[in-house]
Amino acid sequence: MRLNGPADLLSWALVALGALLVIPFARYELKHPDPLIDVRMFREPTLWPIFLTAGSSASACSAAEAPLSTFARTDASAYGFGLSATTGQTSILVGAYVLSLVVGAMLFPLATRWVTPRVALIGASSLVAIGYLLFLPSTTGTRRCSRTW
Repeated sequence: MRLNGPADLLSWALVALGALLVIPFARYELKHPDPLIDVRMFREPTLWPIFLTAGSSASACSAAEAPLSTFARTDASAYGFGLSATTGQTSILVGAYVLSLVVGAMLFPLATRWVTPRVALIGASSLVAIGYLLFLPSTTGTRRCSRTW
């Protein structure tokens, strides 16, 4: 869809095919004595908040590199926002972002010793949301909010 746009029927057909392939995969996993993914868990309504949180966090984490690198490389003197970072500086920023994800994942078991996993996931999701909201002051068009490296 990125190349041909949302009007391309082939793109939608491939998306539909991928969605339909979930059915034979789930059937295979249900029959297997030691499944790779225990699809029975998806029937548990108590687990849906965790699945939704994990899915949204994974989407946010994997999709964040593009806006982060775009924001870092944007020339603050020309556009009024951005970090005006070089390619090397941008790679360090993205590396620090990925490293922070690893540290957060490693701290999750420790956090769940003090609070429930649900509260820890809500807190983590809130921190991700705050992180994205912090982009707003830097994209208001005022030069005083931007930093130049």
